[in-house]
Amino acid sequence: MKSINSYLIIFGILILFLACKDSTKPGDNSINPNIIEVAAAWDPNNPNNNYINQYRMADWRDNRLLSFVPFPQIFTLGADLHPVSDTLSIDDKYVRNWKYWEANAAGDRLLVVKSNYIDVSSGALYEFNVNTGDFLLLRDSTYNVSSAVYWHGDENKIVYYRYGNPVGNGAGYYLFDITTQTDSLILSYVAPYRGKEMLNGFDLHPTNNQILIGAVQATQLVGAPPILIRYHLDTQVMDTLVTDFNYSFNRTGLWVRYNSDGTKILYCNFPRGIFTSTTNDDSEVGIIYLPSLQRKILDVNTNPEGTRRSVQFAPKWSPDDRHIVYVSGPLSIEGARGLFSLYILKNVN
Repeated sequence: MKSINSYLIIFGILILFLACKDSTKPGDNSINPNIIEVAAAWDPNNPNNNYINQYRMADWRDNRLLSFVPFPQIFTLGADLHPVSDTLSIDDKYVRNWKYWEANAAGDRLLVVKSNYIDVSSGALYEFNVNTGDFLLLRDSTYNVSSAVYWHGDENKIVYYRYGNPVGNGAGYYLFDITTQTDSLILSYVAPYRGKEMLNGFDLHPTNNQILIGAVQATQLVGAPPILIRYHLDTQVMDTLVTDFNYSFNRTGLWVRYNSDGTKILYCNFPRGIFTSTTNDDSEVGIIYLPSLQRKILDVNTNPEGTRRSVQFAPKWSPDDRHIVYVSGPLSIEGARGLFSLYILKNVN
């Protein structure tokens, strides 16, 4: 009779065999078939357009994507959502260190933050006219603006978050009138800064009555998952929606976007280091359904090789709320993120 040890050895070999077999079977390295690569980060025909640490984002308007991958572009999408591209002409001094941008409803004006730093969105706020190529400075770099969105129904008004100057002084969310060049404080709010919050990824409800805040809870020395806060402008009441985001190892940040009628929230729980070429974790992208707060995690991984993990950022809805556009880079080896490329995930609902 064979000893127990012999059986254990045979069992171990069998498990090892099955694991090796499973890791090499056809289809293991495939990614979600609903993922479409719109544009790769690396342009082999023009190396000057490849910015290793250049952050990228896209907005979807009608059948067009407005993006930087790897240089300023407008992509016209066909019926199958595959792109035909047309390059925008933008002065290179503005392209570098763009850490945030948001299009208006028509897609002919963009709010842009040109950051003072590589690792955080904090700097000057511009409005870019897509048709003329002109930039209008709205708030200079001393304001330390992180992000901004247009007021729904009146695009001469915007809501923006600023860290203040010095940081913490005058920090909060402001309603800015472009016509009169005047600010009014909506909510005094001191967000974490430098090494803790990469970007203040807030959003404004379609009815303009709520601000959705991804509140970073991590400190410089202690990691923690973010929480989702909703501030009601009419009642000035703040409440917490979801507190159980998966911190994983390093997911300290939170990006959020309402859908067109405010019944769903698209979120990205992203790791520290998203604006540099290295990070130690991947991102979770999902949908929160209101008012139930049920969540659906989306399969957005774009890395079929190696670690089979990727880092996602800044997902946004398609105009019909059926699809999302996002940027993603492979987490190729421990601590190293590949360049961000632009992708569409179809049929998220």
